Amino acid sequence: MLYAKEDVGVIVAKTSAPAITFAINQSNMTASFWDYLHGYINRSAEPQMNKKAVIRRFQSLIEQLKAL
Repeated sequence: MLYAKEDVGVIVAKTSAPAITFAINQSNMTASFWDYLHGYINRSAEPQMNKKAVIRRFQSLIEQLKAL
């Protein structure tokens, strides 16, 4: 998990065993995580595939799995 609030701090946590959490309030680290998350959310998404292309891809994967 990664939570960031600009000009406040960041919480980085691993929830699986063994769980661990880091709380960071150093301004440069907070700004870095904030910029990363902001860029991640606003990244340009790959062109969306249409429904027929998705079905063809699934059918191809099914055939590959059957061949195993």
